Amino acid sequence: MRGRSQEPVNRRGNGFLEASRNGRDWHHLIDLCALVGALVIDPDGTYDPRLVNDRLLLGLNGMVT
Repeated sequence: MRGRSQEPVNRRGNGFLEASRNGRDWHHLIDLCALVGALVIDPDGTYDPRLVNDRLLLGLNGMVT
């Protein structure tokens, strides 16, 4: 039986770009990341959705994109 892969789901980050086209999907994705403790990484930095300031920045990024 194979173990779970530690590779990113989408290496190019296209999933985030597609999710950011719809604000509801973007915020749902951020909620899921916060729930499982996943970090969100983009060219501008690394964000932890569990932290209030990072969550605010991610919300703004989702509205601007």
